[in-house]
Amino acid sequence: MGSGYEVGGVKLEAKNLLGLIRKAGKVLAKMQKAFESLDKKNYDQSELILNESIRQISQEWSSLRRETGSRFGSNVADVGSPEYAHQVEKFLKASNIPLKGHYPSYLFPPFTLEFSPEKDHAKLQMGRKSEKTTALAPEALANWIGTRYRKVVDRPFDSKTVAGNLLKAYEVVNRLAYRSERVRWGHAVPLGEIYKLLTLSRSSRQEYSEGQFIGSSYMLGVINSGKPPQQ
Repeated sequence: MGSGYEVGGVKLEAKNLLGLIRKAGKVLAKMQKAFESLDKKNYDQSELILNESIRQISQEWSSLRRETGSRFGSNVADVGSPEYAHQVEKFLKASNIPLKGHYPSYLFPPFTLEFSPEKDHAKLQMGRKSEKTTALAPEALANWIGTRYRKVVDRPFDSKTVAGNLLKAYEVVNRLAYRSERVRWGHAVPLGEIYKLLTLSRSSRQEYSEGQFIGSSYMLGVINSGKPPQQ
């Protein structure tokens, strides 16, 4: 597989190609100026230089395409292999993500990570909200996931207020769900119904997204334990 998921030598060759393209652009600008000023001498010289530049660009691109195509294809074929899974897990754990599970399915509450059977994308899900990425290099993938994970778990969190609001909402949803005047403590209710009650207005849903609600529930241990409140 090689070290990491970098294509050796491509960056250097790409710089050569970019240099040729920039040079051709400058010659073309000079040729355009000669055309507008009816400067035959500079126009003819620019045309010759530009033709040679285009030949060099074509040659450089053919070489680069052969090498990148071969190496990229090899790296893509490695997606899903035991070594690939090891690299993904290594970078995710290095990002302090509490990873559980095995390729292609991972859990780190409040998120799940799933790799597609076609191996062309990974899906990060939290509740009903999901995002996909097709950038599957382990380090790039870990950075993408880490940014979203930290955004949820590192935000300011007032556990006392959140717990109080969740408990009140649970009581209401519990009585409605079980058609009882009294709260049936310890009986489960759908978290989605609690979220709906907490965000009856559109403005409240904008201020407190479903993702934030799931994150808050996880921080309180509601999702992690899977147990409804006891009295």
